Amino acid sequence: MCIRDSVNTVKILDLDAKKARKAFLLPKNYFNCNLPEYFDFTLILKEIDRVLRKKNKQPDTLLGTLNGEYGVKKDCLDEQLKKSEDIHINLYLNKNGEYDWRKLQIVNPYLYVSLVHLITQKDNWSKIQNRFKEFDDECGSEIICTSIPFIKKDGSNAESKDEGINWWKYFEQESLKMGLFYKYCVQTDLVNCYGAIYTHTIAWALEGKEEAKKIEEKMHF
Repeated sequence: MCIRDSVNTVKILDLDAKKARKAFLLPKNYFNCNLPEYFDFTLILKEIDRVLRKKNKQPDTLLGTLNGEYGVKKDCLDEQLKKSEDIHINLYLNKNGEYDWRKLQIVNPYLYVSLVHLITQKDNWSKIQNRFKEFDDECGSEIICTSIPFIKKDGSNAESKDEGINWWKYFEQESLKMGLFYKYCVQTDLVNCYGAIYTHTIAWALEGKEEAKKIEEKMHF
């Protein structure tokens, strides 16, 4: 049986900033674990997207909106967010029916939409795209990331069958190819991977460690 590549999907990094924003604001990309069907985040994401806008209707961040409407400063917002331990919803998922529990979070939707608006500003999105291209050029075929989401070219969610085809092509078929040249396959897993990330390293990855530290120092003055 021949399975054709899904021609209607692209990696989210290949979309322009406007379509990437549309994709990130889809409910499935806000929280992609299975919940009862009556949990639908569509309306709340659309409403917050509408609220976090400048007077010219361009997307704005939570800080930008609060500053424009109420004069709230960055330090004040940061301090309030640090005090708000229950700002996100925590869920615990049992992986194997025994003692292995995984903590999941439904991120505060205002903070999520604010982040989406920030990273999909035209200049910021171009920087992210260029940085990933640099990683690809540096790593070549030695390191391949197969977890970058695939999205339809218009920015809407890919269907399950499209996701399955892309997984089949970029992971399973590549694994079979590697099996022709290597005798062993090593699988590793990081315990509490996302929860253990040192958040400063995100800026280091995007800007470079030294440049990121310079930017951080400027923000303290």
